[in-house]
Amino acid sequence: MPQVITSFVEPAPSTSERASEPAVEQAAGVFVSYPGSPFELYQPYPPAGDQPQAIDQLVEGVHDGEVFQTLLGVTGSGKTFTMANVIARMGRPAIVLTIRRHRFVIDGAQASAH
Repeated sequence: MPQVITSFVEPAPSTSERASEPAVEQAAGVFVSYPGSPFELYQPYPPAGDQPQAIDQLVEGVHDGEVFQTLLGVTGSGKTFTMANVIARMGRPAIVLTIRRHRFVIDGAQASAH
């Protein structure tokens, strides 16, 4: 089963919404958007190491109609960040399923596993 984990991806606010927001100083980083994507991704740092290649391969797999893809990595290797970049680039809705400490999280709703 593919492991798809993501965070930091939200639909980009409209120009009028941005104008009404108070100025908040951000840590070093940039907001990235892609043509045709409704998402704007905050990148505190650019993809590094194997991440750019993994992002390209995952996006290519989706375009090629791959039904299952697996992203592997040790704790702290940037899987979440990689998937956030894939989802932002694809611009398609995503359901995020994670398993943490015997709890299943499906699109914000939690259920305990027994």
